[in-house]
Amino acid sequence: MKCNKTLIAVAIAGIAAAPMMASADTTLFGVVDIQLQGTDQDDVDAAPAVVANPAAGIEASDEVFASEPGDIRIAADDVLFGLTSEHKTNLGVTGYASLRVDMNRLSNEGTQTFDPFNTPGNDDDDLVVTSLGSADSIFVGLKGGFGNIRFGETFNPVEAGQVANDIFDVAGDINGGIGYKGGFGPVTVQAAWSPEQNEDVTALGGSFNFAGFGIGAGFEERADVDAFSVGASFSFAGAAIAANFFTVDEDGGTDGDLESVTVKVGYSIFGASADLTFAHREDDGDIDDDSVRLDLSYSLGGGTSISSRITADDPNVGEDILSYRLKLSKSF
Repeated sequence: MKCNKTLIAVAIAGIAAAPMMASADTTLFGVVDIQLQGTDQDDVDAAPAVVANPAAGIEASDEVFASEPGDIRIAADDVLFGLTSEHKTNLGVTGYASLRVDMNRLSNEGTQTFDPFNTPGNDDDDLVVTSLGSADSIFVGLKGGFGNIRFGETFNPVEAGQVANDIFDVAGDINGGIGYKGGFGPVTVQAAWSPEQNEDVTALGGSFNFAGFGIGAGFEERADVDAFSVGASFSFAGAAIAANFFTVDEDGGTDGDLESVTVKVGYSIFGASADLTFAHREDDGDIDDDSVRLDLSYSLGGGTSISSRITADDPNVGEDILSYRLKLSKSF
């Protein structure tokens, strides 16, 4: 039986909070991304199924129980659902909120593995999560002619200058903070603050966009780490080019500033798009990494898309690695 998704969302929201029942702008949304993925890591042998143990009378087996690390597999990317709601308040401004649950796993898969430091050749720093799901995009706010004020997971002003993708990210999210974003013609300004008991962040950022040309810059102080980004972009008739630079300085660090440069070119037409991104980062220590990524995607309509990604990583520490994926995605 087919149901209007807005009505379903209102009914679900009403169970948790009766006032939301009055909102006609409550929306249920979600994404399911499943992909084939693999790498060229083929120099690590799979483990034997049975290791010899003469004392116990166990003979070795020639069979293996695990594939090589880079062998192709089916995996989940973004698997999530959530609710958003907004409506006019008695004061004439718009109140809004969002909540989302990220599962990012296949059916009955026991764990989720994340690579928060973007080091596909190093599994030692991966984050393994065994819980059913995690909360994300949790925020509430007010917006109107004065701009947009948000509590919870808020805007990240330092990313105003990171206009050329996120292979190497200038900073993490601000999950517990207060943020402001306001537009004044072609100019957008941002500010955010998070208490010391949360992320301990103070950040400012801004951008200027006019006739396809844009520039942006942002700064944040997060605990003992200062970060700055600046970037520029230009788009015309489906083509786009963007470049950005960022630096991260940790007080008391011994390896100097971490610096990164990223350049991205792309083209889109009739639902198809292609993007080529080059990123480099280095410091005075062990970090001297290059990454090149090719993204191709095509929208099939109705929230369904197919995409591919090939990434070549050349880190200073560890082996070079080529990774690839083919993804089918459906949003609702």
